[in-house]
Amino acid sequence: MLKSLFPLLLLWLAISAELAYSGLLPHGAVLFPLAAGILLWRSTAQNLLIAGGMLLLDWVARPTVWPLAGFIIPVLYLFTSWRQRRDELFQRHRRTRIPEPLQVPLLTLLLVLLHQLGQLNESSLLQIKSVLAAMQQAIPLLMIALPLSAAMALLTKLAEELGIRRPVRQGI
Repeated sequence: MLKSLFPLLLLWLAISAELAYSGLLPHGAVLFPLAAGILLWRSTAQNLLIAGGMLLLDWVARPTVWPLAGFIIPVLYLFTSWRQRRDELFQRHRRTRIPEPLQVPLLTLLLVLLHQLGQLNESSLLQIKSVLAAMQQAIPLLMIALPLSAAMALLTKLAEELGIRRPVRQGI
């Protein structure tokens, strides 16, 4: 119970801080790196449910047109972990994997891009200019989120070295 309470409170505080300081923090600057770090800290269904549920709760608090980040990331993560387990079960050759220090920043980048695409409506998604304009609006968000996600990746590696976290073979 306590193992699931800490990530839940951490994500709740991130949503609360972003709502309280909406003029200073872009939407998702703290939440997206924390959600990616929680997903990759320990690969359990409980953490997947917590991160996906809090991304959907963030969408309820600050609605956009589509909740792409809350829907696609858990499904994508389930698909990649299922594929790795299937390859291990049938002892197939492993495909190239993303290095562990890059997993959290890349997942954060994917969350930011999905969030920006979720703000566009159907007619805007078909126009290249509006999609590129939405991606340019993500630059201030990425200036905060990517260094924070890199720090989360370093903390994960430090936790493995100190024995707080067991090294996992799974990932993206």
